Amino acid sequence: MRTKIHSLTALGAALLVAGTADAQVATTSVLYKSGDSLGAFGNVVSGGGFGNDGSAVQNCRINNSGNWVAELRTDLASSNDDMVMRDGVVILQEGTDLGLPAGWSYNYVDCLELTNNNELYVLMDATDTTATQKTILWKDGVILMEEGVTPCTVAGEPLGAVWTSLAEIYVNDNDQFLLNGRADTTTEDILALVEHDDFDILTSQTTIARDGMTLPGHDAPVAGFSTNKHAQSLNNNGDYMWFVDDDNTTTGGASNTCCDAWYYLNGTPIAHESEDTLISSGDWAHMSTSEVDINDNGDWAGVFDTSEPSATDFILVKNIGGVSSVFMQEGMAPPGIAGGPFVLTSINSGPKVLSYTGQLMWHGDWDDPDTSRDKALYLDTTVILQEGVSMVDGLLVFDIDTGNEESHMSDNGKYMVQDCGLIDSETSGLVLITFSPESAALCFGDGTSGPCPCLNESAVGAGEGCQNSTGVGAILTAGGTAVVANDDIVFTTTQAIPGQTSLLVQGAALQMVPFKDGILCTGNPTERVEVVFLDGSGSGSTTGSVVTNGNVLPGQTRYYQQWYRNPGGVSPCGSGSNFTNALQIDWL
Repeated sequence: MRTKIHSLTALGAALLVAGTADAQVATTSVLYKSGDSLGAFGNVVSGGGFGNDGSAVQNCRINNSGNWVAELRTDLASSNDDMVMRDGVVILQEGTDLGLPAGWSYNYVDCLELTNNNELYVLMDATDTTATQKTILWKDGVILMEEGVTPCTVAGEPLGAVWTSLAEIYVNDNDQFLLNGRADTTTEDILALVEHDDFDILTSQTTIARDGMTLPGHDAPVAGFSTNKHAQSLNNNGDYMWFVDDDNTTTGGASNTCCDAWYYLNGTPIAHESEDTLISSGDWAHMSTSEVDINDNGDWAGVFDTSEPSATDFILVKNIGGVSSVFMQEGMAPPGIAGGPFVLTSINSGPKVLSYTGQLMWHGDWDDPDTSRDKALYLDTTVILQEGVSMVDGLLVFDIDTGNEESHMSDNGKYMVQDCGLIDSETSGLVLITFSPESAALCFGDGTSGPCPCLNESAVGAGEGCQNSTGVGAILTAGGTAVVANDDIVFTTTQAIPGQTSLLVQGAALQMVPFKDGILCTGNPTERVEVVFLDGSGSGSTTGSVVTNGNVLPGQTRYYQQWYRNPGGVSPCGSGSNFTNALQIDWL
């Protein structure tokens, strides 16, 4: 669990993002733009607009390490102008067998998936050795699935059945993916969970649902699923969100479409068309255009249509810790936008991506009469890029692409990629946004990081360490910057024991080990940084160089806690000492 720390200052012209989880510095740069040379692969195409075959950026993904992949168009002849670029290197070119098994040639991308293990999955159209065009699922040079060839072994399919349609995939880091496809024995769509081994051999295919089956609690059979990208989501624990549409319904004694759309989390319905949203925004509507995401904590977010009037009918929902709430709704004021008052007119375009810490990437459009500046890319309520306002590498952001495939955020929330118009309608490019948390508070003594040694938990949400003899837990905060060259960071302890000594400790790894009266969070190893004497209120701050004493370098992540004396005769567990919460510092 984390909470935001607002005390660290922004660096230069970088953007300080104070979201629901961390205080962050965002820096932006253009990876590639119209006119840039790709050597023998031509120049990135100019013009063409967004969301069509002429757009420079067609698909993009980024992972927790900042590795990225994108489908780009160049000015070569149309039979060779589509490229897949990975971390600045072209790995696939239309009409060639670059990166494919011998004799095959790449045509174009249906979807890209890049795992946090830096494994690349491409659902693509390709031409085989007999000049037949077909869809394949390709993973780093290996064909995992091939249309018309790969056996379909889901329950109910006869021996010898093969997949004849591969429509959409959603991949996690553990060799699993959701597949929306169809077998050769029927015209029924199938949503399946597929697994493969380390040798890229499929090991299991499990039906989630398929056309014609009647799900528990439904009064009509399944009629289909959504093939829109981001309509489904799969996390690393194997949890999945999915949309299903029934073949109308017999509610009220007649066949109708009033309530045939559903959203599920694994096998549990979380939204059903025509039922109360339970969050004071009308009833759920058709939901066929919804986009959702589920993180590894089981938290989820999505945009949904409701029965509210058209000006307010779409809502952004966050479900954190099992509790749903409306995060944003059409008709609300766009966060962080000057010059209003304005109201949001669209929040349902573009992917919705939820980080591990519960921060949400989304796009908003509002009713500014000046339509050159009425759209933004958001992280929670903070504007990351606004058209007509933001500058990247000295170039004005002319437009922001809100297509399903043209923006993405890493699972850890540290990186984004976004297709943008730059300068004018003839120039577009892929923008990289990097977030560097200056300080993230974590490892609390409220039970969320494990039990305290003698049930001396502090209040949930207080951001404290385990309770000490004053009845509360001590808190560690940081001020200054996380820039090694500045060497100005100061750690401050409050709510500890008056008149006692304390010690700032540093670790290269996060751990959560009950120790003394608290939880030791810094390890690998735990190093002493500076002794701090606490005043009459139990507070104190570092005065020396944390950079020098901690021997830290740019690019390193370190964890910090204050270990303080609490005389054994009165301390809750009798050990004589305790710990604050911890802070994560990503040094720049």
